[in-house]
Amino acid sequence: MIKDQEIPTINRAQKLNPPPEKIHLSNNMQLNQCIDHINYETHPAYAPLINSPSFSTRLSSLLTFIKFNYLVLLKRLISYELIPTHLRNPKNAATFMSTGKKIIQNIANKCKPKTKHHFTDAEIDVFNALDQQGICVMKMVQNDIETLSNTASPLINAFRKKRQQNKDGVRKFTDSRSTALRTTHADLYHSVQSILDASGIIGGISKYLGRVANVIDINPQINDCSDDFWRRCFPDLSIENPSTAYGHRDASGGDVKAIFYLSDVEKENGPFSFMLGSHRNRPNWLMNTIQETNDTSGHSSTTPEMRKAFAALPKFLRKKCSFGNDLEEGCEKTEHILKSEWQILGQKGHVVVFDSKGFHRGGMVSKGERVVLTCVIG
Repeated sequence: MIKDQEIPTINRAQKLNPPPEKIHLSNNMQLNQCIDHINYETHPAYAPLINSPSFSTRLSSLLTFIKFNYLVLLKRLISYELIPTHLRNPKNAATFMSTGKKIIQNIANKCKPKTKHHFTDAEIDVFNALDQQGICVMKMVQNDIETLSNTASPLINAFRKKRQQNKDGVRKFTDSRSTALRTTHADLYHSVQSILDASGIIGGISKYLGRVANVIDINPQINDCSDDFWRRCFPDLSIENPSTAYGHRDASGGDVKAIFYLSDVEKENGPFSFMLGSHRNRPNWLMNTIQETNDTSGHSSTTPEMRKAFAALPKFLRKKCSFGNDLEEGCEKTEHILKSEWQILGQKGHVVVFDSKGFHRGGMVSKGERVVLTCVIG
């Protein structure tokens, strides 16, 4: 067990980038207090709404929760995030059969014993970093940087043109992200898989997950100053965004993600940030299901309409994966989160690998842009 405030040295075969010494490993008990005990009854954005909902509003919110709760339970059963995007909406018999085969495989994998394999030093380094910190960072060799950049370039350029068509509109998070389908971008999947294999990342993730891991999906992402999804926490109120704005854990089954920096990323370019050790703060099954349900249904949104719906839920159902917007500025909880936050600054070619159930955020650009490939691995 790693003691609180202790940063292990994991910088051997693959020369993993260690976190700055001033960054503290998070204390799980304090993190529980931060996320699981947000007092919405006194929060200025929620308190006026808690006691005001009508019976019909309360019933509507509860029914919406129940509906999406069934969806979340189904997604957990079939390991939805491990189904490649091109198989999630089958349109013909052949694709339907492939989707069914993948679902059966995902369910069967839950029953298999953990993979036993001889791992290299590089793979063990990656595993140790993920296990102890929840994240590891390294830089690709120059040839891999050039290969991946050239392979991804047509896709990135096409996505940039698409974004420019909506530059004057309100940017949602989904506007900053695209999807590269395996069926049409097999060369990109091959490049990413090869790089992750050769660097020891895939092997390290396989040891961490206890099963053979592979690249599931690749999502090109571009963020610039026009993105405002993280700026508008409470658009109808004169409440400043907290320092933890946009902090969240993914509403997913606990996969691992790898982010390739395809541009230099400094502090103003919206670097990926991770709260060290927060992956150990996994909620129990019930709590996790509640949080994922509210994020999937939209109840975790901070728009006036969604805050009203969230406030109408019974108290024990008021839990979110997207907690960062609701932490009040200046409180002890917020300070603790920020002390454990590692902002990953780096040149083009850096790779960030992290447990998606750890608390993280990124893409909050104040100058220039950030170009990355976000890969789901499972």
